[in-house]
Amino acid sequence: MTKQKYDRPDLMPVRVGSAPKCGKGAEGLLSYAIAYQPDEEEVYLRITGNESGGLFTPEWVALSAIELALDGPPLDSEPFRSKLLASAFTGRSNNNAGFLAAILRKEGVLKPAASAEHLHQVATDFGKWRGEAAREAQKRAPKRGKARASAGQDDAVELEEEPDGDGE
Repeated sequence: MTKQKYDRPDLMPVRVGSAPKCGKGAEGLLSYAIAYQPDEEEVYLRITGNESGGLFTPEWVALSAIELALDGPPLDSEPFRSKLLASAFTGRSNNNAGFLAAILRKEGVLKPAASAEHLHQVATDFGKWRGEAAREAQKRAPKRGKARASAGQDDAVELEEEPDGDGE
Protein backbone atom coordinates (compact mmCIF):
# COMPACT_ATOMS: atom_id res chain seq x y z
CA MET A 1 0.00 0.00 0.00
CA THR A 2 1.25 3.42 -0.84
CA LYS A 3 0.79 6.62 1.08
CA GLN A 4 -1.03 8.04 -1.97
CA LYS A 5 -3.84 5.56 -1.39
CA TYR A 6 -4.60 7.47 1.80
CA ASP A 7 -4.36 10.99 0.41
CA ARG A 8 -7.44 13.07 1.21
CA PRO A 9 -7.36 16.39 -0.67
CA ASP A 10 -10.78 17.16 0.86
CA LEU A 11 -9.22 17.49 4.32
CA MET A 12 -8.09 20.86 5.63
CA PRO A 13 -4.95 20.81 7.81
CA VAL A 14 -5.45 21.89 11.41
CA ARG A 15 -2.16 21.14 13.14
CA VAL A 16 0.80 18.81 13.22
CA GLY A 17 2.72 17.46 16.16
CA SER A 18 5.15 14.88 17.41
CA ALA A 19 4.90 12.38 20.23
CA PRO A 20 7.36 10.10 21.98
CA LYS A 21 6.65 6.39 21.65
CA CYS A 22 5.36 4.78 24.82
CA GLY A 23 6.82 1.28 24.51
CA LYS A 24 9.49 0.17 26.94
CA GLY A 25 12.86 1.03 25.41
CA ALA A 26 11.22 2.66 22.39
CA GLU A 27 13.22 5.46 20.83
CA GLY A 28 12.38 8.26 18.48
CA LEU A 29 9.34 10.38 17.85
CA LEU A 30 6.17 9.78 15.92
CA SER A 31 4.79 12.60 13.84
CA TYR A 32 1.11 13.14 13.22
CA ALA A 33 -1.36 15.51 11.63
CA ILE A 34 -4.89 16.55 12.50
CA ALA A 35 -7.22 17.70 9.73
CA TYR A 36 -10.85 18.68 9.24
CA GLN A 37 -13.44 17.67 6.65
CA PRO A 38 -15.98 20.52 6.57
CA ASP A 39 -18.73 18.73 4.63
CA GLU A 40 -18.72 15.86 7.13
CA GLU A 41 -17.88 18.19 10.02
CA GLU A 42 -15.41 15.51 11.10
CA VAL A 43 -11.89 15.78 12.45
CA TYR A 44 -9.27 13.22 11.39
CA LEU A 45 -5.90 12.15 12.75
CA ARG A 46 -3.08 10.56 10.75
CA ILE A 47 0.26 9.08 11.76
CA THR A 48 2.68 10.72 9.33
CA GLY A 49 6.11 9.55 10.37
CA ASN A 50 8.31 7.50 12.63
CA GLU A 51 11.91 8.49 13.40
CA SER A 52 12.90 4.92 14.22
CA GLY A 53 11.73 1.39 13.49
CA GLY A 54 8.16 0.26 13.05
CA LEU A 55 5.79 0.36 10.12
CA PHE A 56 2.32 1.92 10.29
CA THR A 57 -0.65 2.56 8.04
CA PRO A 58 -0.76 6.25 6.99
CA GLU A 59 -4.54 6.37 6.86
CA TRP A 60 -6.71 9.22 8.08
CA VAL A 61 -8.71 8.02 11.07
CA ALA A 62 -11.90 9.85 12.06
CA LEU A 63 -11.92 10.97 15.68
CA SER A 64 -15.41 9.49 15.87
CA ALA A 65 -13.87 6.06 15.10
CA ILE A 66 -11.28 6.57 17.84
CA GLU A 67 -14.01 7.64 20.25
CA LEU A 68 -15.99 4.52 19.37
CA ALA A 69 -12.91 2.34 20.01
CA LEU A 70 -12.50 4.03 23.40
CA ASP A 71 -16.20 3.75 24.20
CA GLY A 72 -16.39 2.16 27.58
CA PRO A 73 -13.31 3.11 29.57
CA PRO A 74 -14.38 5.95 31.88
CA LEU A 75 -11.95 8.50 33.26
CA ASP A 76 -9.40 6.82 35.53
CA SER A 77 -10.62 3.47 34.20
CA GLU A 78 -8.97 0.16 34.64
CA PRO A 79 -5.74 0.15 32.63
CA PHE A 80 -6.05 -1.14 29.07
CA ARG A 81 -3.71 -2.19 26.27
CA SER A 82 -3.17 -0.26 23.05
CA LYS A 83 -4.94 -3.06 21.15
CA LEU A 84 -8.23 -1.50 22.25
CA LEU A 85 -7.60 1.22 19.64
CA ALA A 86 -7.01 -1.17 16.72
CA SER A 87 -10.65 -1.11 15.65
CA ALA A 88 -10.33 2.58 14.71
CA PHE A 89 -8.12 1.61 11.77
CA THR A 90 -8.93 -0.19 8.55
CA GLY A 91 -5.21 -0.88 8.01
CA ARG A 92 -3.83 -3.78 9.97
CA SER A 93 -0.29 -2.78 10.90
CA ASN A 94 0.49 -4.14 14.35
CA ASN A 95 1.95 -0.75 15.30
CA ASN A 96 -1.10 1.40 14.48
CA ALA A 97 -2.81 1.08 17.86
CA GLY A 98 0.35 1.58 19.91
CA PHE A 99 1.41 4.59 17.87
CA LEU A 100 -2.08 6.08 18.20
CA ALA A 101 -1.93 5.54 21.96
CA ALA A 102 1.36 7.47 22.09
CA ILE A 103 -0.20 10.34 20.13
CA LEU A 104 -3.29 10.36 22.36
CA ARG A 105 -1.00 10.53 25.39
CA LYS A 106 0.76 13.54 23.88
CA GLU A 107 -2.64 15.15 23.20
CA GLY A 108 -3.63 14.54 26.85
CA VAL A 109 -6.44 12.09 26.06
CA LEU A 110 -4.65 9.09 27.58
CA LYS A 111 -2.14 8.78 30.38
CA PRO A 112 0.17 5.96 31.43
CA ALA A 113 -1.33 3.63 34.00
CA ALA A 114 0.32 3.82 37.40
CA SER A 115 0.53 0.03 37.54
CA ALA A 116 2.38 -0.42 34.22
CA GLU A 117 3.93 2.11 31.85
CA HIS A 118 2.81 0.19 28.74
CA LEU A 119 -0.88 0.30 29.78
CA HIS A 120 -3.15 3.32 29.38
CA GLN A 121 -5.98 5.04 31.18
CA VAL A 122 -8.33 7.68 29.86
CA ALA A 123 -7.12 11.05 31.14
CA THR A 124 -9.84 13.35 29.83
CA ASP A 125 -13.27 13.21 28.27
CA PHE A 126 -12.62 12.23 24.64
CA GLY A 127 -15.80 13.90 23.42
CA LYS A 128 -14.65 17.17 24.96
CA TRP A 129 -11.19 16.86 23.33
CA ARG A 130 -12.81 15.98 20.00
CA GLY A 131 -15.07 19.03 20.28
CA GLU A 132 -12.08 21.28 21.00
CA ALA A 133 -10.28 19.89 17.94
CA ALA A 134 -13.40 20.48 15.83
CA ARG A 135 -13.70 24.09 17.04
CA GLU A 136 -10.01 24.68 16.27
CA ALA A 137 -10.55 23.19 12.80
CA GLN A 138 -13.65 25.28 12.15
CA LYS A 139 -11.76 28.46 13.01
CA ARG A 140 -9.20 27.63 10.32
CA ALA A 141 -11.77 26.50 7.76
CA PRO A 142 -12.84 28.96 5.07
CA LYS A 143 -16.42 30.12 5.42
CA ARG A 144 -18.97 28.03 3.55
CA GLY A 145 -20.03 29.31 0.17
CA LYS A 146 -18.05 31.60 -2.09
CA ALA A 147 -14.76 31.68 -0.16
CA ARG A 148 -14.68 27.91 0.19
CA ALA A 149 -15.56 27.29 -3.44
CA SER A 150 -12.62 29.42 -4.59
CA ALA A 151 -10.10 27.53 -2.48
CA GLY A 152 -8.33 25.07 -4.79
CA GLN A 153 -6.37 21.94 -4.03
CA ASP A 154 -3.13 23.75 -4.76
CA ASP A 155 -3.71 26.29 -1.99
CA ALA A 156 -0.98 25.64 0.54
CA VAL A 157 -1.57 25.87 4.26
CA GLU A 158 1.56 26.09 6.34
CA LEU A 159 1.25 24.68 9.83
CA GLU A 160 3.54 25.00 12.78
CA GLU A 161 4.19 22.09 15.04
CA GLU A 162 2.42 22.21 18.38
CA PRO A 163 4.81 23.46 21.06
CA ASP A 164 5.68 20.88 23.66
CA GLY A 165 4.20 22.37 26.77
CA ASP A 166 5.27 19.69 29.21
CA GLY A 167 9.03 19.82 28.69
CA GLU A 168 9.33 16.40 27.06
